[in-house]
Amino acid sequence: MDGFGKFQFAIDRGGTFTDIWAKCPNGKVRLMKLLSEDPANYDDAPKEAIRRIIHQETQTLPSKDSQIDTRLIDWIRMGTTVATNALLERKGERMALLITKGFRDLLHIGNQSRPNIFDLEIVCPENLYEEVIEVEERVVLHQMDCELDKHGDLVQGSTGEKHYVTNITGTFYSYMKRIPACADAYLTPCIKKYVNGFSSGLQKIESNLSVNSFMGSHAILSGPAGGVVGYAETTFDRDTKVPVIGFDMGGTSTDVSRFAGEFEHVFETTTAGITIQAPQLDINTVAAGGGSMLFFRSGMFVVGPESAGAHPGPVCYMKGGPLTITDANLCLGRLLPEYFPRIFGKTEDMPLDKAATLKAFEDLTHEGQGVVASYNSLSPRYAGILSAYGMALADVVYEAQEPAALIYASENFQKLDERIASLEKKCFEELEGQGFQREQIETHPYLHLRYEGTDCALMCPNHYPATANTSSYGDFSMAFVNRYQTEFGFTLRSRNILVDNIRVRGVGKSLAATYDLIQEARDPPQHEQVVHCYFEEGCLNTSVFLLDNLLAGHEIKGPAIIIDKNSTILVEPNCTAAINKHGNVNIKVESLKKRVVGTDLDAIQLSIFSHRFMSTAEQMGRALQRTSISTNIKERLDFSCAMFGPDGGLVANAPHIPVHLGAMQETVQYQIKTLGDNFKDGDVILSNHPEAGGSHLPDLTVITPVFFNGQSKPVFFVASRGHHADIGGITPGSMPPHSTSIFQEGAVFKSFKLVENGEFKEQELIKALQDPAKYPGSKGSRNLQDNISDLKAQVAANHKGIKLITELITEYGLEVVQAYMKYIQENAEVAVKEMLKEIGRKTKAATGRTEIYAEDFMDHGSRICLHIKIDENEGTALFDFTGTGHQVYGNTNAPRAITLSAIIYCMRCMVGHDVPLNQNFRVSDSGVSHVSMDSTSTMPDILYPVIVQCFKLNPGSGGRGLYNGGDGVIRELLFRRPVTLSLLTERRVFSPYGLEGGNGMTAGRIQCLEHRNDSSEVMQNEQLTKPAGRIQCLEHRNDSSEFMQNEQLTKPAGRIQCLEHRNDSSEVMQNEQLTKPAGRIQCLEHRNDSSEDVFHLETPGGGGYGKRKLDSEQTDQTPSKYNKKEIHGPHLLQSGSLLSYKLLQESA
Repeated sequence: MDGFGKFQFAIDRGGTFTDIWAKCPNGKVRLMKLLSEDPANYDDAPKEAIRRIIHQETQTLPSKDSQIDTRLIDWIRMGTTVATNALLERKGERMALLITKGFRDLLHIGNQSRPNIFDLEIVCPENLYEEVIEVEERVVLHQMDCELDKHGDLVQGSTGEKHYVTNITGTFYSYMKRIPACADAYLTPCIKKYVNGFSSGLQKIESNLSVNSFMGSHAILSGPAGGVVGYAETTFDRDTKVPVIGFDMGGTSTDVSRFAGEFEHVFETTTAGITIQAPQLDINTVAAGGGSMLFFRSGMFVVGPESAGAHPGPVCYMKGGPLTITDANLCLGRLLPEYFPRIFGKTEDMPLDKAATLKAFEDLTHEGQGVVASYNSLSPRYAGILSAYGMALADVVYEAQEPAALIYASENFQKLDERIASLEKKCFEELEGQGFQREQIETHPYLHLRYEGTDCALMCPNHYPATANTSSYGDFSMAFVNRYQTEFGFTLRSRNILVDNIRVRGVGKSLAATYDLIQEARDPPQHEQVVHCYFEEGCLNTSVFLLDNLLAGHEIKGPAIIIDKNSTILVEPNCTAAINKHGNVNIKVESLKKRVVGTDLDAIQLSIFSHRFMSTAEQMGRALQRTSISTNIKERLDFSCAMFGPDGGLVANAPHIPVHLGAMQETVQYQIKTLGDNFKDGDVILSNHPEAGGSHLPDLTVITPVFFNGQSKPVFFVASRGHHADIGGITPGSMPPHSTSIFQEGAVFKSFKLVENGEFKEQELIKALQDPAKYPGSKGSRNLQDNISDLKAQVAANHKGIKLITELITEYGLEVVQAYMKYIQENAEVAVKEMLKEIGRKTKAATGRTEIYAEDFMDHGSRICLHIKIDENEGTALFDFTGTGHQVYGNTNAPRAITLSAIIYCMRCMVGHDVPLNQNFRVSDSGVSHVSMDSTSTMPDILYPVIVQCFKLNPGSGGRGLYNGGDGVIRELLFRRPVTLSLLTERRVFSPYGLEGGNGMTAGRIQCLEHRNDSSEVMQNEQLTKPAGRIQCLEHRNDSSEFMQNEQLTKPAGRIQCLEHRNDSSEVMQNEQLTKPAGRIQCLEHRNDSSEDVFHLETPGGGGYGKRKLDSEQTDQTPSKYNKKEIHGPHLLQSGSLLSYKLLQESA
């Protein structure tokens, strides 16, 4: 692959700068940095850099317009932001999407998860396509051996049309399959256009990689990946194998990654709202960089995520920008203007303005610095252009993948081996086509494996040798079982292992990695100057050194600044920087001085403790997800974790499920009131009763007291709440539609000792979970082992929280930690009071009073009244539910804990910026309310015998107004086996209403299209689509609150179960056959003799806001159209998020 006597170029074309690493024919290494965009001097930065370097080394002078002689070039490797920028700016190729009929809105709807559960304005990213065309599709339910060519060859259809068949991603998730296809069509032409333009400036280019085979979806974030390769190859010691963390801080974002001997991959990343399933290095992007803005909010210092960008930039750029991290570093003396180019100010010929920065800080009463300090760090010699250097060191990788859908068993091993061999051949052909010799190519097979009935697949290598009972390529099952045990702490050996995908990674080994040695030092290093720089110790004299003048063996004691052409290295006091034989800078801490933090309030420490507390709750959630077994917790993420003070007051609640936010505090405080001083170290309490702060019974809360240094009373509490799929009751699952007693819903725990003195009470737990069987019509838990495993996972998550809290107390002391716990609770109170004062003032200005009143109805007729009285001077509010309907004879009653959660969630959303959730989101004590706040997601067609036939928006179902309400969705499910379907719905009788003059919207509908054995036709009427003589669904008329009663609707005894309310009364009318609220279908029971019924669901739309303009003035602002709002910033780069971790798609 590599040649001698020729130039080799590695280029990172970034958004602001283009970095170039070049190896000349004489072995000399040249570095260059150019502005990526400089139309006054050149058309293309990479091409200009190549031209300049060749000119300088060969002493030739080609004109700017002349072509470069490629006979002098061995290879060019380039990472570019062309694809990323096209995605961020939505400047890709115009395209249309052809999709299966019934799924036209699939990509717009997405997976329905919310990136921020507290965000009132959910900005949907603009779709990549301009049009959607629905086409009929053949659906085959049974495996067939009818496979079209997967290599992109021309295929002629049965009607004569010709098309290409390609395989972009091997996955069974319809949503995930279609996004890469769209991204490819949208981005690949941009890449091709750029490569063709770049190639046009080269006299003779023989590209080893066909431009036509390049995929745009694989070009996203290629620059940061080069940086990972760069530090992995230059800083990782393969003898000690100490893991290395990469920290790449840019202007608007910071890329963080890890290398421990092998590159860690993810197979799904999200950029600018578009999720791409393609193998990429695992890089976590944080929305904080040199341009991140500095704020003081609600008593805390805040950095980012807003960024000043390149324009206007920081204050010191003299373009009217805000204070940023760059300004803080400049103010502290850690940036030296004389070593920066004079490109600032309106005339772009001035240095950084330190005086302007100092004045901006002086204008504020309180300010903070968000400067990063790194200890025991290793800065590579090419740190300033490490992404470009990484391109030179990187191996060339080609991956081939295809879906499998096989059981990992002996009868399928031969088929697996044949398919792996086929993919290996494809990798060899591709890499040989790029100039690699066969001996330079390695192949590594992987199987994407999961247990049957689960959704967490792991990519497993063939690290274990083959046996007679495995594939000839290796024992993949052993790799899977061991990794599953490591990841989750248990295995499911009784279940089959399924093969989702087969992947082969082909690697063309690079020969470019050379490590030139620098000259050994004989004399001490000489500094260039001494400047004043601020550190914790105050203003200190700081020596400035030039990296080019430092030799191997030089040691520099801090404080010091080491300046390179492309980077600045800060050596803090008490640290020493040593130059190694490769020219890398190794910074070590001589001795760590323990930070002394007192109990007096400090704004910076308040921010630190806030994040430490929140991190504890989030890490508990991560531990619970890893160790749980059920679909609800592990895959739907229906759980929450939190920590509480010694009085049970909420300290920090990770943003998991909104409905859990305030209710868990009620649960902990109930246990404190009930048990008093009977808490012991080693005890764990289980509770789910509504009287004890529970919501519905399947939400089981596990509470663990935290003791420290032998104290007799808990110093903190930790708790985790998880939704268990089944805990017994009259029907499987949660909230049976026709339950009228709590004991019909499953096992009940008020204050059950799950662990006592460190012993897990398994037998007592089993008995309690089987107790519901003693009630008529009820059964005990139908999945006992999953209950036990998930409860053990919750105990383990609490143990993780205890460990982190104990470490925090050990570091700072109990008195300090509890003091800042109170400060953070007071901080939350301040944030809410500020919000209520503002709302009070606005309400009074608009209406002349500070009272707000609202009234609504449940579908069964119960009234909900809410009267809010705001004191705009004190920043307090009273939520008065007087007038709300009485308790109903069913399961739609809201206990106090749920009411608190609903209010807290609303207030937290209205605060508008990050603030810890805790008990000082105070609320009053009257009334009832229930708000549906579900933040979970699942894909039923993967786990259950159901086919999603249709999933699309319901056009026009949203209310009209100045801002139109969002449309509802239509979903149709075809059941492949007889099932019992439970459905909880609202807004089927009373339509949602609009606000401020906006119109209401369409109510939801439920239909059951039932298959008849003797006919495929159905009888239709205005309300139902159903076969004559058989009914499984009642639907409410829009113009009436009474049921349509006829012989067909009421004839099958026991098959319709409803609770019916009269219009003139909130009393329940008991009927032998009807046991459900009128107008709400909550249980559709399919007959055992039919498995082809179709369930049709239409959800209600959203209400319009504001009075409509005249038709001539009306503009279409319907949220069902994709939002045109501009998307900014690295907060859209969500690699490494909880969703990514949920799918567990890291490398082996």
